[in-house]
Order: sequence, then structure tokens, then C-alpha cells
Amino acid sequence: MPLILSAKPSVEEVDSLVQKLSSVSEKNKAELLNKISFAYLYIDSKKAQNYAEQALQLAIKRKDRKEEGTAYVAMGSNYFLKGEFEACLPLLKQGLMIGKDLNDKKLITNSLNSLGSYYNKIGDFKKAMDTYDEALTYLKSPKDDLEIATIDSNLAGLYSTSGNYVKGMELFMKALKIFETKGTKEQVARIKNNIAVAYHDWGNLDKALKYYNEALDVYRDLNQLSNEAIPLNNIGEIYKDRGDYEKAIDYYRQCYGIGIMLDNKQFESIGILGMGEALIKLNRIDEGEQKILEAKAKFESMNYVEGLAHVYYNMGLIADARNQSDQARADFQQSIDYAQKLHIIDLLEKNYAALSRLVALSGDYRRAFELYNTYSTIRDSAFNESKAKLITEIQSRYELDQKQSEIEILTRDNAIKDLELGRKRIRFNIMLGIILVLAVFSALVATLYTTKRKSNLLLESSNEQIMQQKDELEKLNVTKDKLLSIIGHDLRGSIGASKSMLHQLIKEPDVFPPEEQEQIKEELYRLSENTYELLENLLSWAKSQRGLKIFKDANSIRRLVDSNLEQQRFFADKKNIELTSQLTEDCMVYCDRNMINMVIRNLLSNAVKFTPEKGKITIFGHRAGNNYRVSIKDNGVGIPAENISRIFDSREFFTTYGTNSEKGSGLGLILCKEFVEKNGGEISVESDLGRGTTFSFTLVVATGVNSSSVEITPENDKPGRGNPSIG
Repeated sequence: MPLILSAKPSVEEVDSLVQKLSSVSEKNKAELLNKISFAYLYIDSKKAQNYAEQALQLAIKRKDRKEEGTAYVAMGSNYFLKGEFEACLPLLKQGLMIGKDLNDKKLITNSLNSLGSYYNKIGDFKKAMDTYDEALTYLKSPKDDLEIATIDSNLAGLYSTSGNYVKGMELFMKALKIFETKGTKEQVARIKNNIAVAYHDWGNLDKALKYYNEALDVYRDLNQLSNEAIPLNNIGEIYKDRGDYEKAIDYYRQCYGIGIMLDNKQFESIGILGMGEALIKLNRIDEGEQKILEAKAKFESMNYVEGLAHVYYNMGLIADARNQSDQARADFQQSIDYAQKLHIIDLLEKNYAALSRLVALSGDYRRAFELYNTYSTIRDSAFNESKAKLITEIQSRYELDQKQSEIEILTRDNAIKDLELGRKRIRFNIMLGIILVLAVFSALVATLYTTKRKSNLLLESSNEQIMQQKDELEKLNVTKDKLLSIIGHDLRGSIGASKSMLHQLIKEPDVFPPEEQEQIKEELYRLSENTYELLENLLSWAKSQRGLKIFKDANSIRRLVDSNLEQQRFFADKKNIELTSQLTEDCMVYCDRNMINMVIRNLLSNAVKFTPEKGKITIFGHRAGNNYRVSIKDNGVGIPAENISRIFDSREFFTTYGTNSEKGSGLGLILCKEFVEKNGGEISVESDLGRGTTFSFTLVVATGVNSSSVEITPENDKPGRGNPSIG
């Protein structure tokens, strides 16, 4: 596990602080106790806690609020490093509250920085980012550059952890530039190590190794043995990831040696753990077990939860290698419990993969599939990134529209202000006119009254427009939230499930018997059709919100119906549904063919979804004056009366499950209504709960045109997946 470097004082520096206790005044003693507590954070957690508690008691006794808040932050930081997150949060918040009461910038930023690290560790990346950003608001002057760089470095690690490596690296390099200009060599080395960790997580091992070695060289030049251990361990991780296990062991051994020399249990245990992991990779199981158990004892003595999470994973590998499957499963589960507590994603992924394989070998295929699906979800960062890009693109378009509206509002506000300024100038001129020419007083008053009235009328008109735009923006916001919900839930669910099942069939086909494989293939086909339909409706809906150019011409209604009927027949046959058309005459209608194809396809698809096995769906039509009415009737489950008014409501995206649990997005019927109305028709529904539903829509008859006078090509006869053109 690559490790982040934090500022660590040497043992000599800590001893020097402790020696000052005997001579420091009572007034300054709490401050010194807090400094000693922070110095012991990475060396001895028990001593760190003891000194912080002494500082707190003394500060409360002397009513020293600043040092009281600092002591809370020291104790909270100590609990955080031990993995006791529930205990650390209230202490850090107490320190922050005192800092804000005192308006003490240093206490506030230290508290926020620690809180940001807490939220980052538990996986609440948004709250962590907001907390770091809040800390930056208190740091504005040039003398705060080093503190700003420290928080930027924390933000960079946060962006890298959440997958935004580009933004993370930008902040790392920005912080590095400040440290190289104003900081010490030690600070530069520390951030280079942390940049290397980001490259390491990213998978760029060459860049990571370069920065680890640069950090190590600086510490060796400064003769800072205590700071060499972390980059040595991290270089060992690089060689382990490359498969050069002997070289990795050499670096882990150097880290362990520094721990022995400095009596630092953390360095000792990390080095031992690394050696044990490399020995297991070399299949030297007995030697590896000895190292892992030794590391376990040291981690337990320190209550170092992250280390124990890695220990139990390796113990699971050892038990698995010895065919002790029950013990291996128990160890993997214990590692998962620790990793979930600390949000260690890569370790969760490895544990679930190992558990899935073990459970499958035991014959519990259902549980194995559940575990594999969890593993696949964690691993599937590529899909998450695509989803994030899609949502970001939609969000950006919405925000752009919103900002454009805000600009228009501001422009109107400026016009109103200009009018107000003009009115003031007129008043001045009137007053001057009263003094100079009393004779024109009445005329000037009339002019003022007229101008004021016009200004008020313009102001009222602008306010009405602003309120209308506000209502429109709120409606857009609700619609956007609905759309993102559909994309985030339905689309991710279908694609994620399909990908997991397909990956399982390809990579490990022996996990499921042949009959279960056939069932999974059928389920994959159903999921892919649902996903395709959802994507098509999403794209059509999104485009419809931006305005459509409709291309109407004469079309054969029977050809439109028959082509869509054949497309849906496959799905109807799978449910043994009788799907027939009773359209006897071939009437020509005036419409946009792509739009009406989509209407018919959605109505037929819904009828199939909500009609049970061995049901019946019939399409019939007749001419009614200048319109032609098409009706699609099924004997399915029907629609409750209270839901009929909701199915065409664009504010709701109302949807239910079909007879075989088919899932829709709620967009289809909304699009049907919009597209029928854009073609000059109307859509309606009649339903009898438990007996069936009939959807009907009308189109304008193309007078003076018959079916024989219109050339039907293969291209314009297709139901098509295309969308109407956008204006």
C-alpha cells in the first residue's frame, strides 16, 4: 500500500520539546503540551493522547480557549490516525467551533484541514472538497502561501482518489511550485512523494518511481532517516506491482531496518507486511505467513486498522493456498470489514474477487454471482467515468442555459438602473429650471411624471418577465433532476448488470451450468433491448426540448403500422401474444414519418410489456372527417383511473413494471404526446383495470393523394431508429 507522507518531527526534536516542559511558564504550558501532542501523532499515539488531554485540562482551568480548541484538534487527529472515526469527528468539530468563536484563522484552517481529511477517508468526497474550499477562504494573503499549498495538496489527493487525475495533478504541481519557491527541501520532498502516490494509483509506475526516488534522494541529502522509510516502502510497492519481488523485498527490508533503528513500530510493521506480501507472491508461503503474523501483532498493538485490513487479506491468500477454504473466507471477510470502514477501494476489489471464486468452488453459485457482481461494480471505473461525463455534459448544458437567462436578467436590471439614473438627471434639471425659469415649471413637472410612469411600467414588465423566467428555470431544474435520475438509475442498472453477466460468461463460463447460461443469455438480450429503447427515448426527448424542424409529407398509414408491427412481433412471440392489424384501407396521412414511427413503436412496445402471456393486441383504424384515427388495443393489466392523468405529464416521468418486470423510463408516452401534437393530431387513452387498454391517436389525412401515387423506397419504409431533425 503506497503511503502518503505527512510532516514528521524527528525523535530528537520531540525530546527537545519534552525537556522544555520543566522550565516553561504556567501561562505557556498548554501551548507546549499541544505541540508535543502533535509531534507524537506519528510516533506514539498513546503519548499523543496523554499530552493532548493534559493540554485540554490546563487550558480549561486557565480559560485559554485557543489552546482548548487546539487540544480538541490534536485528540481528534490522533483518533483519526488510529481509524477511530466516530470518536474523532465531534472533537474536530468542537475545535472548529472554538476557532470560529475566536475568529482565530490558524485554528479554523487546521480544524477544517483535518475535517477534510476525515471526510475524504470515509468516502464523502463532496463534503471533503467543500471543507477544503472553506479552509482556503480564510487564507488570502501572500504570507499564507504555504498553508494554501498544503490544502491544495490535500485537494489534489482527493481529486486523484475520486478518479480526476488531471485536476489532481494540476493542484499537486501548483503546490509543488510554491514549496519549491518558499518552502524547505523537506516540504518539497514530501509533496513529491505524494505526487508519486497519485501516479502510482493512476497506474503510471515509471512516473511514480521517478518522484519516489527524488523524494528519497532529498531525505538522504538532509540525513533525515525518519523520513526515508515511507518512500522506501513505496518503491518496494512499485517493484512488487512490476513482479520484481526480490527487489521489492530489498526495499521493504530497508524500511523495516529504519523502524528498528528508530524504534518506530509503524515503519517496522509496514516493512514486515511488504516482505510478507512479496514472499507470498513468490509462493514461499511459510516464510510469508511468518512475516504477516509478525506484522499483525505489531498493527494490533498500535490499533492500526488500515494495516490490519491488508494483513487479513494476505492471511486469506495463505489459507487459500493451503486449501483451507473456510478460514480463507473468514479472513477475506474480516479484511472487507476493515476496508469498508476506511474506504480502501482497491483492497475491497481484491477481496470480493477472491471471495467470489472461493464461494463458486463450494457450489453456492448464487452467492458467488452476487460477490462477483459487487467486485465488478467496484472495478468498473470505465463505466462510471462514461456516466460521469454524460451527466456532466447534460449538467453543463443546463447551467449554460441558466447563465444565459441570468445574463438577460442582469441586462434588464442594468436598463432599469439606467432609467433610474436618467430620472435623477431629469429631477436635477427640473430643480435648476425652477430656479432659472419659473414659467416652465408646470411643463417640467409633466415631463417628470411621464418619464416616471414609463420607468415604472418598464420595471413592472421586467419583473413579470423575471418571474416567468424564474418559473421556467425551476421547471427545467425539476426536469433535469428527473432526467439525471433516469440516467443514473435505469441506464446504469441495465448496462452494469449486462456487463457483469457477460464478463462472467466470457471469463469464467464454468461457474454456471449450461441451463443457467442460457437463462443469462436471454436476460442479456432483454436488458440490451430495454437499454436501447431507453437510450433512444432519452435522445429523442433531449432533442425535443431544443426545438424540432418537422418534415411532413404524405405517408401510407398501413405501411407505417405494418413495418413497426413486424419489429415488435419477435417480442410478442416470446410472450405468446397474438399481434394483428385490422387496417383494411390504405389511407395517406400528412406527417413526419420518423416522429410517427417512434409513436407507433412506443405504443406497441408498451402494449407488449403490459399484456400477459397468451394475450392479444389488435391495431385498427378508421377515417373521421379530415383525420385518420389509429387505435392499439390490448387485453393487458390496464391502468388505474388515478394514473391515467399522470402518464402524459412531463413533470412526472411516470412509469410502472410490465408483466415480466419490464422497466420503462416514463419518457415514451410523453414523447408520443409531443410528437402527435406537433403533427397536428391528438392522443388519448381508455382503460379498464384488469381487462386492457386502448391508446388512440389522430393524423391529418393527405387529401388528393393515394397510396399508389407515393413512391415507397426501402429507406422511407423502415420504422427506423432515427430522430426528427433539430432546428
